[in-house]
Amino acid sequence: MIPASEHKTCSDYVQETIPFLNYRIQQFVIACMAARGNSVVPAKYSLRPETFPQCLPYVWIYEYDHERRDYICRLAGEKAQNAMNRRMVGLGLIDVVAPEHYHLTMTRWRQASETPACAYGAYELTDIYGNTGRSERLFMPLESRDGSRNFMAGISVYTVGESDDQPPPLPEGEVEFFPLAMFPAS
Repeated sequence: MIPASEHKTCSDYVQETIPFLNYRIQQFVIACMAARGNSVVPAKYSLRPETFPQCLPYVWIYEYDHERRDYICRLAGEKAQNAMNRRMVGLGLIDVVAPEHYHLTMTRWRQASETPACAYGAYELTDIYGNTGRSERLFMPLESRDGSRNFMAGISVYTVGESDDQPPPLPEGEVEFFPLAMFPAS
């Protein structure tokens, strides 16, 4: 059950709590929270893409495969795939993230699933042409129909060449976890 909160709406809580810089992050979180029903964790089958159309090119969903002991990409928006420079659907997480980041990513995803929580991180980047920008990423578990948290959904927004002179809200490489139980009902 979702606890009462001093925040009036989920949108208020997201704006006041998560240090996002791109509005798509907020839209995605609010859409996921609306897919919770009376549960703390959003249900994958209750996500309604029409509630976050501007986010879809940036959204990705992975499903944990117990035989492979890895997350497998089930959905990846165009912008997410362009950032990785390849088609991601069907690939394991081990094939998508840099080898030196794989174990840390798995640890973070496990923490997000077990808490349950959403996690946010941002860092500055430079593309192959020397343009600077920022990457923002937020991810959270999703429940399958049987109530297990087999899915990890997220949004990765890259803003290269759009300088807003705002420093990243967190130190590079760090993520902040926000327990889903703290989010008010949508």
